[in-house]
Amino acid sequence: MTTRDGPLSASMVDVIVDRVTARLQPDIQAIYEMLQKQHNNSTAAIMANVEPAEPSKTPKELETEALTILRRILKNDQATWSHDVQRQAMVAILQHQSDVVAIMATGAGKSMLIIVPSLLETYTTTVCILPLKSLLMDYQRKLTASEIPFEYWSGDSDQLQGHTGLVIVLIDQAQQPRFRE
Repeated sequence: MTTRDGPLSASMVDVIVDRVTARLQPDIQAIYEMLQKQHNNSTAAIMANVEPAEPSKTPKELETEALTILRRILKNDQATWSHDVQRQAMVAILQHQSDVVAIMATGAGKSMLIIVPSLLETYTTTVCILPLKSLLMDYQRKLTASEIPFEYWSGDSDQLQGHTGLVIVLIDQAQQPRFRE
């Protein structure tokens, strides 16, 4: 990985990952608990060391299933991973064995790391917390155009409907106690 000033060392990446994980872990746990409560205590996994509800599959099986969904989303039978990092991150996410922080360039396929699991894993809910309203609006537009089911939690409603495997929310709203209820 590189920055404007040159490559980041492995230890610097570890520091970044540790800081991001430490900052998000309380929010991830609160979101997980909220989803369990709202969905009648059903299992929900949010890329945060949550055990999967179905028997584990091999990494190759997970990769094949994810690639099938990716191709369906892109409407391209020949589509493949945009980069090996995308493939590795996808498999790690689907294995539910560790936290995953994917730091990738613009256009490198980060969105698919959110969308594919939400379509592939029917027993989970993926919560996508976005930092900017413009990014949220872009996600809404692209998800709607691609006919990918999602719910948007704006803070105006009391609960999520629970009809989809993908929930998008602004970080400001996700930090509010009402989101965690």
